[in-house]
Amino acid sequence: MTMDIHNQWHGSSDRRSVVGRVMWGLLAIAAGVAGVILLGLGTFAPPEMESVQIDGWETYHVDMMRIAYLVASGLFPLAGLGVWKASHRSGLGFWRSTARPALMAASTALIGSGLTSSVYFFAGKMQLLGLSAATAGAVGLLFFWILRGPSFTLTPGDGYWNKAFATVFALAGACASVGSVGSFKHWSREGYVVGPSDELFRTVRVHHERWDSESEFMRSKVKSYQVPNPVYNPTPMGAVLMTLLAVGCFSEARYRVGLAKRAQKVAFDKLF
Repeated sequence: MTMDIHNQWHGSSDRRSVVGRVMWGLLAIAAGVAGVILLGLGTFAPPEMESVQIDGWETYHVDMMRIAYLVASGLFPLAGLGVWKASHRSGLGFWRSTARPALMAASTALIGSGLTSSVYFFAGKMQLLGLSAATAGAVGLLFFWILRGPSFTLTPGDGYWNKAFATVFALAGACASVGSVGSFKHWSREGYVVGPSDELFRTVRVHHERWDSESEFMRSKVKSYQVPNPVYNPTPMGAVLMTLLAVGCFSEARYRVGLAKRAQKVAFDKLF
């Protein structure tokens, strides 16, 4: 038995495994549900404060329940990848069907984890590490989004779907453009301030409850903690992310319109 590497890369298979589709669909559901649960856990669960000390820094505290946000940052892109793998048609090739979507999902996870780390875990100028990771993820997402790879064979049915997706991406690009313009306007009203701020930490008050076995009542205690304060203005990052999203959506919409026209020509040639 021989292996046809060219056909594997360019996706010459006429059909996909039903079992594979089902497995990817189940993975998407599991990852999506787990991500929603973790998102709710990190948002509504009682804080679990732990002290952190870095050489040269004073001790501060972080809410360990926010780690759920880090995990959710990876689960949601995984769910999106699973939906894509469960639904895409055959004949797209390895790059379009697997490698490129996986790299886009990894870039999205890097954006989420970088922003989460910067906001909830890193203090002072260390927040630049998280913001840099988020920026790298955003650039990577746009790069792999536009790097579509080798062409593939179109079918008559691709005309309808590509026209529909072109409309969806155009609307998404318009919404992202509005968000981008709004973010830049808000940033201009702030005087184009980036940072860093002098206030490295802020104080939060947390209610702790415990069961008192002697009185058989819940005892409540309020304790103050020093947590990291975002020292860099998040508005520029939001503006950049919205701009990159708008560019990607409009580029995809334009590309989908071209595919729809080519698919319609394929359908016309098959009829006549």
